Amino acid sequence: MKKSILLLVFVLFVLGGGYFYFNHNKANIESHEYSEAISQSESVNSHLESSAPVVSLSDMLASGIKTLRGVLQSQKIAESASIENYTLILDGKPLKVKSVSEIELSKAFLVESNQVLLVAFDQGGNQCSRQYQVVTISESATKVSKVFGSCLPLSSAIESGSQITFSM
Repeated sequence: MKKSILLLVFVLFVLGGGYFYFNHNKANIESHEYSEAISQSESVNSHLESSAPVVSLSDMLASGIKTLRGVLQSQKIAESASIENYTLILDGKPLKVKSVSEIELSKAFLVESNQVLLVAFDQGGNQCSRQYQVVTISESATKVSKVFGSCLPLSSAIESGSQITFSM
């Protein structure tokens, strides 16, 4: 009788530990509002004022950002014939953004009712690897810029009226 009680306690302990481990180590897969990405982009100091935990822009993109046209998310390509392992998915459909490395969100803007996101990624190799693309999302369309960048890091992204200027 004593052994069966000890065995039952041990089994419950193992099951409880497994439940606790798996539920505490899950990644937050809840999508984020676009306004959160804008707030996080605006200022390094803006997150110091709130007591809410800070989620990086890249983590937001990995878990998904709610946009005008659905959830935008960086995803690993399950089986890829090319060396590009990551892509951006908008509402379940891939965009023309592919990369060797994980795609990161550098900055988010709201320009005249358009959601404008600057994404960054590395393409590997010996060339200057850091490259960028701009994704513009409106209620009616999604546009993806050509890849751009130089060997210098992005030093600023300045919004002025309906224009955004990137400096390297």
